[in-house]
Amino acid sequence: MRVCLPKGAGRTSNWIERGEGRAAQLARTVLAARLMASRGLDTWEELTVPILLSIINMNLRDKYASLTELCNAEDVSEEGIADKLKAAGYKYVTKFNQFKADT
Repeated sequence: MRVCLPKGAGRTSNWIERGEGRAAQLARTVLAARLMASRGLDTWEELTVPILLSIINMNLRDKYASLTELCNAEDVSEEGIADKLKAAGYKYVTKFNQFKADT
């Protein structure tokens, strides 16, 4: 089985800046990588909307102050994520730092 860690997974400075233990950060990263690998996926573009939404909102809640910070740290396309979730009826709400249903 091939496991692909997200880009930026080895950036220890991010763990230090957030005051989070490396083990806790690595556990979340490995969990996300295992989830993707178990489905035979290599990139976030291949994730289904519910899984992508869950992973993005979890990371926004636990690790990042904004969508821009998350995308820069993980080296992913902010536009790509926002567009995929927008097409499924979700929008990023800065006030809550998460994607919510666009009502």
